[in-house]
Amino acid sequence: DVSAHLRASRAVALLSEYVDGFAALASCAPVVENPALWAEICRDPGGGAAAAEVLPWALLREVAIFVIWRPMQDDAMALIPPTQGQLRPSEAVLAAESNAKKLMQMPATWAKYLEDKGGARLAAVWLACVDATCEAYWQQWDTLVETFQNTLSQRSREGGASDCTYDTSLLNECMQLHSMLHDTMSTQFLACQLQVIQLAARLRNNADTPLGKAIDEKLRSSSGETTWCDRLATPSVEALRLARGALEGLGPESAALPSQAARALPSSAAALAKVETKVRSLVTQCCVLPVSSVLASYAALPDWAKNQDAPDVPLMAAGLSPLPCITAVGEHLFALTPQLERPQEGGSEQVHWLPGVLDSVVETATQKIVQIRQLSPLGAQQLIADLEYLHKVTEALGSAGSPSAEGASEGSAVGAAGSAATKLGEILGALRFLAAQQWRQRECAARGEAFIEAPREGVPAPRRTERSLRAALGLAVGAA
Repeated sequence: DVSAHLRASRAVALLSEYVDGFAALASCAPVVENPALWAEICRDPGGGAAAAEVLPWALLREVAIFVIWRPMQDDAMALIPPTQGQLRPSEAVLAAESNAKKLMQMPATWAKYLEDKGGARLAAVWLACVDATCEAYWQQWDTLVETFQNTLSQRSREGGASDCTYDTSLLNECMQLHSMLHDTMSTQFLACQLQVIQLAARLRNNADTPLGKAIDEKLRSSSGETTWCDRLATPSVEALRLARGALEGLGPESAALPSQAARALPSSAAALAKVETKVRSLVTQCCVLPVSSVLASYAALPDWAKNQDAPDVPLMAAGLSPLPCITAVGEHLFALTPQLERPQEGGSEQVHWLPGVLDSVVETATQKIVQIRQLSPLGAQQLIADLEYLHKVTEALGSAGSPSAEGASEGSAVGAAGSAATKLGEILGALRFLAAQQWRQRECAARGEAFIEAPREGVPAPRRTERSLRAALGLAVGAA
């Protein structure tokens, strides 16, 4: 707006005047003859004597906001991902990638601008503002992610309840967006971190000017409980402290620059990682939504209460086949596998999607299971047949979708690959035990005997799942 523009113009003009003024002051005979006077002149007087400040904190805050930070914000906001108009998702991804690369080339321009204006000694403030600017920029990517999310929701509404097919093109576009963030942008961002810490170190090293010395003395004299970070607080106190720590002891040719680069731009690194996590979740949703659709009415199927009072229901489910909606889930997962596990181009690290997708599918199925209100002995056997089928599918795909133990790092998909099958195995074990107890309870009731539940061995199912199964089977919930 107009007022912000006027304040920015004033801040630039004031900084220029202070550059010239301190240059003239440094050439005065008393200062030339007695350099110790320089520290006395520039030191923060403290004691509330704001009127006596040679270099007011209010001026430095205006410079931080309008000379350093505001131009960065303007440049970054001009490069936010395009989401309006008739752009296809794939085109929006390409445009977003191009703009992000441009942003990560801007720090050199921002550094030169500050140096030309004479404020190079505010290198730590510059570094903190770069971090805050890039953080805000990556947060704006939420709009692009929401565009994909809305498209996914719309496609889901258009699909039928019995349809377990997925949108191949939309999944490709979501995976393209993730690949761009995970591979291209992460590599570009690492290079940007190193460049930014180098630029900040160079700025501070090139600040041997009268104004630079004055700022240096001002910052040094602000100690105790209230530091210069607290006084400036732009973009924030914490951002300034982190930037100051990252620059501590560094010079433009320091051997520690590459190792210190990881400490540069911590907030923007976290924001970028958050965007990637959201897009990863988007890919998983794209794979799992068809499962949610085909299992929408699973809990209300009449199969669960079928032949409720028949006395000769077998305890084993060997003669029963999984329901069509369950086999549709398995077929869907097998159809997904080639697309999810295809090799990455350019030798990039392989992203293993199947473990997360399988976990989400198991979670979706579990949510439907706990909604079943009543399970007859035959219904319980049908549910066992369904879970056995899903268990075999998740075991097969879990082992196929995990990386080799030798080539995987700690926390990778090695441990996660079998988690879906493990969860299903726990539920299946609990259901088999509880179905047997239901049968024994009925036999005891028919003979007029008191029923006592048999001891339980093995790993129990999650508490909520077991309580729901007990309630559906007519067993004591308090025993869970």
